Amino acid sequence: AYAQIAELSRDTVSLGQKLAIAKAEAGKFQSAYAKEKARLEKELASAKADSQEKLHEAYAQIAELSRDTVSLGQKLAIAKAEAGKFQSAYAKEKARLEKELASAKADSQEKLHEAYAQIAE
Repeated sequence: AYAQIAELSRDTVSLGQKLAIAKAEAGKFQSAYAKEKARLEKELASAKADSQEKLHEAYAQIAELSRDTVSLGQKLAIAKAEAGKFQSAYAKEKARLEKELASAKADSQEKLHEAYAQIAE
């Protein structure tokens, strides 16, 4: 019985030592886990901040492009109105010149007939 008690005592001491070693190992892993978790959380926070900043930049660019588009739309409308005015003025001037040309041709033709008539006399 004493031999069994001594053996159980040795086994208990051995198990106690193994338990202490396992606890120490678990402590190392727990510490490494905590460090890695903190590092990853910091990296995630940084990535979120970068992402948020890029999102704000994108919204600012969209707003600027939107303003530019409105401005270009207004300029296009003004240019179309101006083109319409010039087109109208061009059509009027063309009609006036064509009328003047037809009148000049008619006058020229009449003077030519008069000249032939004088030559014939």
